Amino acid sequence: MKKVLVIWMDYAEALIGQQDDGDVRITVLPSEIETMVREEGQTPDYTKFTPFHVSNNENRNHHREQEQVKKYFKRLEDAIKGAGKIYIMGPGEAKKEFSHFIKEHTKNSPEILAVENCERLTEGQLRAKMRRILSSNN
Repeated sequence: MKKVLVIWMDYAEALIGQQDDGDVRITVLPSEIETMVREEGQTPDYTKFTPFHVSNNENRNHHREQEQVKKYFKRLEDAIKGAGKIYIMGPGEAKKEFSHFIKEHTKNSPEILAVENCERLTEGQLRAKMRRILSSNN
């Protein structure tokens, strides 16, 4: 039987939980997405005396961020290889984007059991929630 994984994720990190001898083993995968990157010599994205946004940096920064998100999702995809089913949860849009990424880019993609909204939990709360999900899906 293929394994079931529970993933809590946002754009900062992914916590991957799997059954391990009756307990839950959690693996942390940091995203390495940089926020507010300013290249040396780059000025702010506004002029000094007007409130207008006048920038050619915005497109380049957006493209950089999208490439970093794609690399993060690819690393997460590699980390869950061999899973038969996955349960994805987390705050914001990262979980939905990753679900879509898996469906579109992964050959023999795992079955997605659910994509659930879930704020940041303490480690104990996260383990308990993952344990419930894993025990009900094994």
